[in-house]
Amino acid sequence: MDKLSKAKKAEMCNTFAILDVDGSGLLTASELRGMMRVFGYENSEEDVQRMIDAVDTDGTGKMDCAKFCAALLWNLKPEEKLCDVCKQPKGDGVDNPNGS
Repeated sequence: MDKLSKAKKAEMCNTFAILDVDGSGLLTASELRGMMRVFGYENSEEDVQRMIDAVDTDGTGKMDCAKFCAALLWNLKPEEKLCDVCKQPKGDGVDNPNGS
């Protein structure tokens, strides 16, 4: 698979930050379900939890940015650190939604 551009990584991380309603750095099934409903998908919270569980390598039952990216790109593993751009310091020209 081709490497993702820095802009694409930033776009995915910005999307994650928007979905992370409570700012915890982790998406719950409820937060993810809310986004899916906006786009017309009516899934039960249990179905959405199963989606999270499919990429949940550490057993938290929640989805961090790397897991979110992996879910979007399905064939990549969360530990590949797709969202390293989220960890860049402010002032580098990239919108940093996580403030780290």
